[in-house]
Amino acid sequence: MNLAEHAITAARSPALIGADGGTISYGELYARSQRVSALLHDAGLRRGDGVALVLPNRPEFLEITWGCQLSGLYYSAINTHFTADEMAYVIEDSGAKAVFVDAGGEVRVNVAGVAHSYEEALAGAGDPPPVSDGSEMLYSSGTTGRPKAVRRPLPDDGRGSWAQKVLDKRPAMPGYLRRRERPNFRRARKILKLVPA
Repeated sequence: MNLAEHAITAARSPALIGADGGTISYGELYARSQRVSALLHDAGLRRGDGVALVLPNRPEFLEITWGCQLSGLYYSAINTHFTADEMAYVIEDSGAKAVFVDAGGEVRVNVAGVAHSYEEALAGAGDPPPVSDGSEMLYSSGTTGRPKAVRRPLPDDGRGSWAQKVLDKRPAMPGYLRRRERPNFRRARKILKLVPA
Protein backbone atom coordinates (compact mmCIF):
# COMPACT_ATOMS: atom_id res chain seq x y z
CA MET A 1 0.00 0.00 0.00
CA ASN A 2 1.48 3.37 -0.96
CA LEU A 3 1.09 6.85 0.54
CA ALA A 4 -1.80 7.84 -1.74
CA GLU A 5 -3.76 4.73 -0.72
CA HIS A 6 -3.14 5.46 2.96
CA ALA A 7 -4.19 9.10 2.42
CA ILE A 8 -7.51 7.86 1.02
CA THR A 9 -8.21 4.95 3.37
CA ALA A 10 -6.73 6.35 6.59
CA ALA A 11 -6.40 10.12 6.04
CA ARG A 12 -6.67 10.97 9.74
CA SER A 13 -4.46 8.16 11.02
CA PRO A 14 -1.03 9.22 12.24
CA ALA A 15 1.73 8.71 9.68
CA LEU A 16 4.43 10.36 11.81
CA ILE A 17 4.66 10.75 15.55
CA GLY A 18 7.32 13.19 16.72
CA ALA A 19 9.45 12.93 19.83
CA ASP A 20 7.32 15.77 21.27
CA GLY A 21 4.16 13.68 20.73
CA GLY A 22 2.94 15.79 17.81
CA THR A 23 1.47 13.88 14.88
CA ILE A 24 1.19 14.30 11.13
CA SER A 25 -1.63 12.35 9.52
CA TYR A 26 -1.41 10.41 6.25
CA GLY A 27 -3.69 13.01 4.68
CA GLU A 28 -1.43 15.87 5.80
CA LEU A 29 1.71 14.04 4.70
CA TYR A 30 0.20 13.31 1.28
CA ALA A 31 -0.91 16.94 0.82
CA ARG A 32 2.59 18.23 1.66
CA SER A 33 4.17 15.60 -0.60
CA GLN A 34 1.99 16.87 -3.44
CA ARG A 35 3.25 20.41 -2.70
CA VAL A 36 6.83 19.11 -2.99
CA SER A 37 5.90 17.44 -6.29
CA ALA A 38 4.48 20.74 -7.56
CA LEU A 39 7.55 22.68 -6.37
CA LEU A 40 9.92 20.35 -8.21
CA HIS A 41 7.80 20.34 -11.36
CA ASP A 42 7.63 24.17 -11.32
CA ALA A 43 11.44 24.18 -11.04
CA GLY A 44 11.66 22.21 -14.30
CA LEU A 45 12.37 18.73 -12.96
CA ARG A 46 10.86 15.94 -15.04
CA ARG A 47 10.59 12.15 -14.87
CA GLY A 48 14.03 10.61 -14.39
CA ASP A 49 15.69 13.74 -12.96
CA GLY A 50 17.53 13.57 -9.64
CA VAL A 51 17.07 15.18 -6.23
CA ALA A 52 19.50 15.05 -3.30
CA LEU A 53 18.65 15.33 0.39
CA VAL A 54 21.20 16.30 3.03
CA LEU A 55 18.84 16.22 5.99
CA PRO A 56 18.82 14.75 9.48
CA ASN A 57 15.80 12.79 10.70
CA ARG A 58 12.92 15.22 10.36
CA PRO A 59 9.38 15.14 8.88
CA GLU A 60 10.39 17.08 5.77
CA PHE A 61 12.59 14.15 4.74
CA LEU A 62 9.51 11.98 4.18
CA GLU A 63 7.56 14.80 2.52
CA ILE A 64 10.38 15.29 0.03
CA THR A 65 11.04 11.63 -0.70
CA TRP A 66 7.34 10.96 -1.22
CA GLY A 67 7.06 14.10 -3.33
CA CYS A 68 9.81 12.63 -5.52
CA GLN A 69 8.00 9.28 -5.58
CA LEU A 70 4.87 11.07 -6.85
CA SER A 71 6.88 12.94 -9.53
CA GLY A 72 8.82 10.16 -11.21
CA LEU A 73 12.09 11.46 -9.79
CA TYR A 74 15.14 9.71 -8.38
CA TYR A 75 16.13 10.83 -4.90
CA SER A 76 19.38 10.23 -3.05
CA ALA A 77 19.73 10.63 0.70
CA ILE A 78 23.22 11.86 1.57
CA ASN A 79 24.77 11.11 4.93
CA THR A 80 24.90 14.28 7.01
CA HIS A 81 28.24 13.11 8.45
CA PHE A 82 29.96 13.14 5.03
CA THR A 83 32.65 15.70 4.40
CA ALA A 84 31.83 18.59 2.06
CA ASP A 85 33.87 16.83 -0.67
CA GLU A 86 31.93 13.58 -0.25
CA MET A 87 28.59 15.42 -0.36
CA ALA A 88 29.60 17.35 -3.47
CA TYR A 89 30.65 14.10 -5.16
CA VAL A 90 27.27 12.39 -4.55
CA ILE A 91 25.30 15.51 -5.57
CA GLU A 92 27.21 15.76 -8.84
CA ASP A 93 27.31 12.02 -9.52
CA SER A 94 23.56 11.67 -8.92
CA GLY A 95 22.77 14.46 -11.36
CA ALA A 96 20.67 16.19 -8.71
CA LYS A 97 18.85 19.21 -10.10
CA ALA A 98 17.49 20.13 -6.66
CA VAL A 99 19.19 19.76 -3.29
CA PHE A 100 17.41 19.95 0.07
CA VAL A 101 19.59 20.81 3.08
CA ASP A 102 19.22 21.59 6.76
CA ALA A 103 20.63 25.08 7.32
CA GLY A 104 20.72 25.73 11.03
CA GLY A 105 17.44 23.94 11.69
CA GLU A 106 15.64 25.37 8.64
CA VAL A 107 15.16 23.31 5.49
CA ARG A 108 16.36 25.06 2.33
CA VAL A 109 16.07 23.95 -1.28
CA ASN A 110 18.66 24.82 -3.88
CA VAL A 111 17.58 24.73 -7.53
CA ALA A 112 19.85 25.98 -10.33
CA GLY A 113 22.23 27.48 -7.79
CA VAL A 114 19.55 29.56 -6.04
CA ALA A 115 18.59 28.69 -2.44
CA HIS A 116 15.04 29.16 -1.17
CA SER A 117 13.26 28.64 2.12
CA TYR A 118 11.51 25.26 1.91
CA GLU A 119 8.26 26.56 3.41
CA GLU A 120 8.18 29.63 1.15
CA ALA A 121 8.93 27.50 -1.90
CA LEU A 122 6.09 25.11 -1.00
CA ALA A 123 3.67 27.99 -0.47
CA GLY A 124 4.50 29.40 -3.92
CA ALA A 125 4.24 26.10 -5.80
CA GLY A 126 1.51 25.58 -8.41
CA ASP A 127 -0.49 22.45 -9.09
CA PRO A 128 1.14 19.04 -8.76
CA PRO A 129 1.93 17.21 -12.00
CA PRO A 130 0.26 13.90 -12.90
CA VAL A 131 1.47 11.10 -10.64
CA SER A 132 4.48 9.20 -12.01
CA ASP A 133 6.38 6.67 -9.90
CA GLY A 134 9.83 7.74 -8.75
CA SER A 135 12.47 5.74 -6.95
CA GLU A 136 15.29 5.96 -4.48
CA MET A 137 18.81 6.01 -5.90
CA LEU A 138 21.05 4.46 -3.30
CA TYR A 139 24.82 4.60 -3.06
CA SER A 140 27.18 1.79 -2.11
CA SER A 141 29.52 2.34 0.81
CA GLY A 142 32.46 2.91 -1.50
CA THR A 143 34.81 0.44 0.22
CA THR A 144 37.00 0.25 -2.89
CA GLY A 145 36.86 3.94 -3.74
CA ARG A 146 34.06 6.46 -4.18
CA PRO A 147 30.47 5.38 -3.46
CA LYS A 148 28.71 4.03 -6.54
CA ALA A 149 25.10 4.72 -7.47
CA VAL A 150 22.54 1.94 -7.61
CA ARG A 151 20.13 3.35 -10.18
CA ARG A 152 17.30 0.96 -10.94
CA PRO A 153 14.96 1.67 -13.84
CA LEU A 154 11.97 3.78 -12.83
CA PRO A 155 8.81 1.73 -12.39
CA ASP A 156 6.15 2.19 -15.02
CA ASP A 157 3.33 0.08 -13.63
CA GLY A 158 1.90 2.59 -11.13
CA ARG A 159 2.78 0.41 -8.14
CA GLY A 160 5.63 2.43 -6.66
CA SER A 161 9.35 1.86 -6.36
CA TRP A 162 11.13 -1.47 -6.24
CA ALA A 163 11.31 -1.12 -2.43
CA GLN A 164 7.51 -0.78 -2.28
CA LYS A 165 7.16 -3.92 -4.40
CA VAL A 166 9.42 -5.83 -2.00
CA LEU A 167 7.21 -4.74 0.91
CA ASP A 168 4.05 -5.67 -1.02
CA LYS A 169 5.42 -9.16 -1.77
CA ARG A 170 7.07 -9.79 1.58
CA PRO A 171 4.39 -12.05 3.10
CA ALA A 172 4.63 -14.40 0.12
CA MET A 173 8.43 -14.54 0.17
CA PRO A 174 10.08 -17.54 1.85
CA GLY A 175 11.74 -16.64 5.13
CA TYR A 176 9.30 -13.85 5.98
CA LEU A 177 6.45 -14.17 8.45
CA ARG A 178 2.99 -12.85 7.79
CA ARG A 179 1.83 -10.22 10.30
CA ARG A 180 -0.31 -12.71 12.26
CA GLU A 181 2.64 -15.13 12.40
CA ARG A 182 5.19 -12.61 13.68
CA PRO A 183 6.21 -12.89 17.32
CA ASN A 184 5.11 -10.14 19.68
CA PHE A 185 7.70 -8.04 21.45
CA ARG A 186 6.91 -6.71 24.91
CA ARG A 187 8.94 -4.31 26.98
CA ALA A 188 9.92 -5.83 30.31
CA ARG A 189 11.80 -3.38 32.50
CA LYS A 190 14.55 -2.19 30.15
CA ILE A 191 14.90 -5.38 28.13
CA LEU A 192 12.90 -6.38 25.07
CA LYS A 193 11.82 -9.99 25.34
CA LEU A 194 10.47 -12.23 22.65
CA VAL A 195 7.07 -13.49 23.79
CA PRO A 196 5.05 -16.00 21.75
CA ALA A 197 1.77 -14.62 20.34
